[in-house]
Amino acid sequence: MNGKKTSNGNFIESYWPDYHTTAKPGFKAIAELKVANFKTGTSGACEFGYGIAAGPVGLSITWSGVTASFSGGGNTRGGGGYVTPSLLH
Repeated sequence: MNGKKTSNGNFIESYWPDYHTTAKPGFKAIAELKVANFKTGTSGACEFGYGIAAGPVGLSITWSGVTASFSGGGNTRGGGGYVTPSLLH
């Protein structure tokens, strides 16, 4: 998340997804980020979901809105969040 401080308060300007998918041979690592809602400005917000997993080669992530579900076993984690300008430092 990128923003700036103005006389009216914090201002959301942009976001950028950043994830890595490196695994040992015979394994798979996957990571995805889905942004469901993004608005710039002092009343802006960013709603997002994420899924990360590592395990067998057949591992996969599917999405429903910002909720991730996994197939193929492995170690998985999903979640999400909601960022407002007041959370920016």
